[in-house]
Amino acid sequence: MLRENQISCVVAGASEVDLPRAVEALGERFGVRRLLLKGGGHISGVFLRAGLVGEVSLLLVPGIDGRARVPAVFDGLAGKSLFPLRLKSVDQRGDTLWVRFELIRPTGLQEG
Repeated sequence: MLRENQISCVVAGASEVDLPRAVEALGERFGVRRLLLKGGGHISGVFLRAGLVGEVSLLLVPGIDGRARVPAVFDGLAGKSLFPLRLKSVDQRGDTLWVRFELIRPTGLQEG
């Protein structure tokens, strides 16, 4: 359907998505050098585990959320991985903080 409607797409992986190859293809075919991941903790965790995250940018908005089972920023990592970050910047915008970190060196998955 995409091809019929002349919509560009990237297919990477035979039976499942090969994220590193997909990101590489985006660069080769469309000149993409930087992606914004805007989704939930699951997609963020998948990209992080694949070694495709270089920076984490968070907006901290004042408020306390004590609900159970609320999605995390990165899901699927608890007790399995260490991804050290280095603070790049902190900007205050009203009552909101914009905090940016760079990934130092992913150590990969480790049993914890």
